[in-house]
Amino acid sequence: MTKAKSDKLRLGTMLLLARFTNAMRRWEVAELRKIASRPTRLDVLNALFAHGGTMSHSNLTKWTFHSSHGLTAMIDTLERNRLVKRERSSTDRRSVNVSLTDEGRRYVSGVAPFASEMSQRLLSCLSDEEVETFYSLLRRVREQIRKQIDNPSSE
Repeated sequence: MTKAKSDKLRLGTMLLLARFTNAMRRWEVAELRKIASRPTRLDVLNALFAHGGTMSHSNLTKWTFHSSHGLTAMIDTLERNRLVKRERSSTDRRSVNVSLTDEGRRYVSGVAPFASEMSQRLLSCLSDEEVETFYSLLRRVREQIRKQIDNPSSE
């Protein structure tokens, strides 16, 4: 493949991924409305669940790609709903850990079947092998995005 064709393909792929991200979020909002939830809520709860139930606020911000301010507002809401709790870190007084409560764990477990059904409908156009490949590629791109955010001047 020529450099010009490669450059054009990479640009087209990036633009398609941006549109895909917007479409995915729009679909997710509509689906989660059915169970009176929101994507940001599930992003936070899923991240906590995937990391053993507790994460620092800064790691939660990095993992979910949400702004610190927006994440703080969501954690406030989740805390009022008794789904999470905040605690000062025992190793760093400046750091705050966010943890799932028992009620939060039950909430995540209750939403899991709905999320599984959503994923089945969304990815039904792909074979299991294609889903594996897609997952792997998306993780690699996500890590590249994370590197670019952490160090914008790097290649």
